[in-house]
Amino acid sequence: MHKRWLAIAVSICALAVAPSTAFAGGSDGTGGQEVSQSQSADNQNSTEQSASSEASSDQTNVNAPVTVDSPGSSNGDVNQGNSASNDASSTNNNETQQENAQDQGASANGVTSRGYDPCGCSNGGSGGQEASQEQSASNENSTEQSASSEASSHQVNVNAPVTVDSPGSNNGDVNQGNKAENNSHSTNYNQTDQQNQQDQAGSAQGTSSGSDSCGCEYGKKDGSGGQDVSQSQSASNENDTYQSASSEASSQQANVNAPVTVDSPGSSNGDVSQFNGAENNASSTNYNQTDQQNQQDQGAAAVGATNGGDEHPSGCCHDGKKGWDTKKGKGHDGQKVDQIQSASNANSTDQSAQSKAGSEQENVNAPFTIDSPCSGNGDVNQFNWVENKASSTNSNDTEQENGQDQAGSAVEAG
Repeated sequence: MHKRWLAIAVSICALAVAPSTAFAGGSDGTGGQEVSQSQSADNQNSTEQSASSEASSDQTNVNAPVTVDSPGSSNGDVNQGNSASNDASSTNNNETQQENAQDQGASANGVTSRGYDPCGCSNGGSGGQEASQEQSASNENSTEQSASSEASSHQVNVNAPVTVDSPGSNNGDVNQGNKAENNSHSTNYNQTDQQNQQDQAGSAQGTSSGSDSCGCEYGKKDGSGGQDVSQSQSASNENDTYQSASSEASSQQANVNAPVTVDSPGSSNGDVSQFNGAENNASSTNYNQTDQQNQQDQGAAAVGATNGGDEHPSGCCHDGKKGWDTKKGKGHDGQKVDQIQSASNANSTDQSAQSKAGSEQENVNAPFTIDSPCSGNGDVNQFNWVENKASSTNSNDTEQENGQDQAGSAVEAG
């Protein structure tokens, strides 16, 4: 910070190296040196991102032999299996950087006076040196992100033999299995950086005075309007962020064994094994980082003398009369420094994350036997395994900072 003020002080001193002078002999000295500076900067950004992904599988195995009047038929083993791996991922990544840097240096140097008037019947010197600086900067950003993903699987195994008047048939083992892994991930990432840097250095140096007169009241008018430095800074940051992430991972698995045996002794005696295994992972993540900064520095100096003119009581006349008033003129409106700083940060963040992981598993063994002695005697093994994970995360990091520094000096010489 000391280095910053040193730099501003050096700038102010440097501004004073080339003075200029305005004289007006025998009449008013009006309107001194004037420097007017204005800077305006505006950044606007709007970002909209949408990402959607879907991964799915549908698998079906069906074994449905029909045996009529066929003894010793359809005795082979039946093996049915489904395996699926589905991955769906949606990602939005946005990075926005907005920056405004403004620097102003102004110098108004000179002398504003009324020239010598033997009769002294005009007004004094008015309107000293003036430096006016104005800076305006704004950043506006809007970000909207939407990410959705879905991973799903549908698996079915069906064994449904029909045996009629076929002794010793359909005695093979039946093995049915489903395995699925579904992964769904949705991610939104946004980083916004907004900065405004404003520096002002202004200097008004000089003398504003009335003229010398010979003694009449008209000849010693005031010197008005001293040195004036006016500085104004305005900075604003505005950011809106909306993030929505949704993920779903699901599985549906079914094994069905439904033999029908009619008038077929010694049939459908094979073992039955049914298995379902599923792993479903769903994750939704929103990450937002917002950094807003305003840095404003002002350094100003108004240095000078504001005075009326001297009066000489002899040698002047007004309507043939000398020395009506022996008072010296007045100096009005001394040195003036006016500084204004305004900074604002506005941020709005809306995040929504939803995740769903689910599974549906079913094993069915439903033999139907009529007039079929010694049938349907095999072992039946049924098993389901599932792992579901759902994760939703919202992360937001917002930093807002305003730094304002002012240094002003108004010096009046006698």
